[in-house]
Amino acid sequence: MSAALQKLKGGFRLICPPLLLPMITSAYRGVNRAGGFSGFLPSWEQAIAVAGSADGGYSQVGILERVEQATREVLAGRAAFERDSVLFATSDYQFPLLACLLRVAALNEGRLTVLDFGGALGSTYHQCRPFFRGLRGIDWRVVEQPHYVASGKRGFATPELRFFGSIAECCADKVPNVALFSGVLQYLDDPLAQMAEVRRRGISLLVDRTPVHDGIEDRYSVQTVPSSIYSASLPIRVFGRDSIAGMAGPDYRLAASFDAVDERTVIGGTPVTFKGFFFERLENE
Repeated sequence: MSAALQKLKGGFRLICPPLLLPMITSAYRGVNRAGGFSGFLPSWEQAIAVAGSADGGYSQVGILERVEQATREVLAGRAAFERDSVLFATSDYQFPLLACLLRVAALNEGRLTVLDFGGALGSTYHQCRPFFRGLRGIDWRVVEQPHYVASGKRGFATPELRFFGSIAECCADKVPNVALFSGVLQYLDDPLAQMAEVRRRGISLLVDRTPVHDGIEDRYSVQTVPSSIYSASLPIRVFGRDSIAGMAGPDYRLAASFDAVDERTVIGGTPVTFKGFFFERLENE
């Protein structure tokens, strides 16, 4: 996949004693996953030019190695969860996200099939899994870049968690009942195209951790990742207040919106809030 998964996936290998975990995760929240933002730029192309690349180094093998290590720590029970390869000592459940996923399961006879676009090695799956006990079936499908897919299949896949290289491959044998875009749309060259590919299949849409401002037009900036995570600058899109609904299209209704876990920030003097949106497909009458 080329520009399909251009999102922030920073991280570092946590090699400090467990007592330091709360301090590190607290500091991580404080910087909102970023060292800072440039002011707004005229276009997405300009943001790529200023950043120096489209993916900010996310395709680097070293970053995948950090994500692998963090995921192993979670699976071994030495950390509660990881987000962008940063380990957290205590659980921090995203209850609005969970409520939306459980609603999907409730409307599908207790079965949850998720297309997790850009889901790394199953970070959201592992974090939410305790709340899925009692469901009749869980089928979590991560769509990622090829080296993440290879790593996932090699060391992290289970009967519930699988990895695919494209939306088409993910949906080839079974159409999921919800597509999750968490912290990813803002880093894509063409987020509308990815949403449209999912939308054509009639899948519910769950968008999370996505920056929105109160204006009408999308705006563009460059996000600098703190060196404590990894050194990179990424082009980022800040969506206008109605842009996400526009991408969902007229066949969907907004069932819920909520604040995401990311801290609010200010870019070029403009307040930016990270939001979540849940869209359900309108039933044909």
